[in-house]
Amino acid sequence: MPLRLRLRSTLGACPCACPCPCPLSIPASISTTIASAIHTRVADHTRITAIRCRIAPASIAGPREPGQGRVAVAAARSQQPEQQAPGHAHRHTILSVRAGGQAPTKAPTLPLRWTRILSLLALIAGLGALGLLARRVHAHERGELDFGSEPRALAELARAPGSTAVSARIARVELEAGEHAVFELCAQDRLEPARWLGALELVVFQLPEMKLMLRVPLDADHLRAVRRDAKGACLTLGAGTIERSGAYSLDAVWPRAKPAAPLLQVRLQARVLATRALASQEKIGWLLLGLSVLALLAAQLGQRRPAPEADTAAVAHHDPPRETRLRTTVAALAALTTVIALTQVPTAGALATLAKGLVLIAVQCAVPLVLARLWRDDRAFLPIAPRIPAGLAFALAAAAAVLLWGSARLALRLVPATGEAPIQTFVSWPSGLLCFAALGVLLPLGEELLFRGLLYRALFAWTGRAGSAALLCWLPFVALHAQQSWGNWGGLVSIAVAGAVLTALRVASGSVLVPALAHVLYNFALSAGAFW
Repeated sequence: MPLRLRLRSTLGACPCACPCPCPLSIPASISTTIASAIHTRVADHTRITAIRCRIAPASIAGPREPGQGRVAVAAARSQQPEQQAPGHAHRHTILSVRAGGQAPTKAPTLPLRWTRILSLLALIAGLGALGLLARRVHAHERGELDFGSEPRALAELARAPGSTAVSARIARVELEAGEHAVFELCAQDRLEPARWLGALELVVFQLPEMKLMLRVPLDADHLRAVRRDAKGACLTLGAGTIERSGAYSLDAVWPRAKPAAPLLQVRLQARVLATRALASQEKIGWLLLGLSVLALLAAQLGQRRPAPEADTAAVAHHDPPRETRLRTTVAALAALTTVIALTQVPTAGALATLAKGLVLIAVQCAVPLVLARLWRDDRAFLPIAPRIPAGLAFALAAAAAVLLWGSARLALRLVPATGEAPIQTFVSWPSGLLCFAALGVLLPLGEELLFRGLLYRALFAWTGRAGSAALLCWLPFVALHAQQSWGNWGGLVSIAVAGAVLTALRVASGSVLVPALAHVLYNFALSAGAFW
């Protein structure tokens, strides 16, 4: 529909300071500049031409996201007295453009100066907390013990140093006071009750006093607790806090009669795991890191900005839409390929995993930030300003985080697992748990910028449909997280639900800040549950 503007004043010379020809001729007596936007519909897509005084005209083209709907143009006629005194300025016509027929978004109350100060303080506090956590991850990793003795036949162990006529020394290990130790016996046999019931007793001694610390007979109850597979079986004997530093031994004892000859040929192995519990200062450091990230997001979300215009998929003013879509897609695919390649790099230990996670965050954040700086269009790569008020954005993010936390607990309870997921094995160590908690509040920043920022925009630019773009953005997000939860199907279901909810928040709000805030709150709640 053509847009018609009616001006009561007589057309005269253009008073605008624009270097371009002014599209509207306004009487020379008008002293206030006109801010207007004219939206016209083209055959296959919408071209939005924004004409502003004192700004060079710009054209932005591309498919419209939800919320860009019909354009309503309200022209308030100038109120002129019938007889105007000489030199009296006419009151100019006011043009207001509203997307979707709704009122413009109310600007938040944080000025730019205070936003920058809060962001800087949050950044400094976050870097300090991250440095503390990295040192503590390294300290825990160095102090953790994963000891496994060489598998040897029981008859051979009976001749080893420390063995007696009624015992065989399986292993000897040094432990320190304050460590939490777990003792386990593994055998290259299934330890079936028919063969092993009452054959042995497994004891842990503190050396050299031979003080009894743990005694586990192979009775029916303990043999039912054996974990069996095709390669053999393992039995967790017990766990506890070491009270005194020194040497400890795991012995097999037969108080009544020596085991039968077939049992003496079974190869046995001792495994001892020793860790230190997380200290309060480490939990406080993680809490400070999480609050710093939340403060940074809140400052950006609450920054005073003008109401966002149409959230278009086209980019820089000087580039054609097709070229823009091509380079946006290439950048998104290149960043996604790099991230997938980095996730496949093997790491040894929690500190190396933390370093790899920080590199992933840097790549995911750098690509949209650098492209937005080079191509001078934040809307294509960094859709920051939401289409909804800041208060509603905070409420939606908090509600989504609570929903995701509840659905994750329900999925883990209802969906059966077929094995231990790699992430479960990793967080069973204190160093792994601390690394997981730190990355849990940092990775959402990069993931939201990449998946629901750059990738979603590239997909939406080609499909023109929010649903199709959301689905194609959701699939690689779930696939990238599937490998860490493989075997724990409840965890995989919770990841799929989280990806869908976060993408829906991105579509509804028009900003990556809202799903990023929800993502951080959700991971924050999961890590807090693991700590306490």
